[in-house]
Amino acid sequence: MGDRWVRTRRGLYNSAMTTQGADTTQGAGQEQAAESPPADGNVGFVLALARALHHHGYPANLLEQALERVCARLGLRGQFFSVPTALFASFGADGDQRTHLLRLLPASVELDKLVAVDAVRRAVVAGVVEPGPATDRIR
Repeated sequence: MGDRWVRTRRGLYNSAMTTQGADTTQGAGQEQAAESPPADGNVGFVLALARALHHHGYPANLLEQALERVCARLGLRGQFFSVPTALFASFGADGDQRTHLLRLLPASVELDKLVAVDAVRRAVVAGVVEPGPATDRIR
């Protein structure tokens, strides 16, 4: 499943933002579709999970811990920092990290959806569900 990237005056946006490919020649508010390599399947799952948990109201400190547990289960080295309007996610060894910035809107807590997404997270940590099918379940 391909991700859609949008290039704006401020940079390249999707479920993750990188500093590569920033286009400062366009006017404010103008957008165009852009191609960028998708994240590794496991990293893509962690980013989708982060977005869903944050959107449905997972507390920041618990969100960071939950994502670290998922990374440990998937054999990834991940570091996270969550604030009300963004989440930074870095993957890899210190000298070779790739950092993603998820720009997020503050949202109200939706317990039913939060419980459903967290159940998927717990199933991945337990090894019951693989990241590919889990990503489809949380989208």
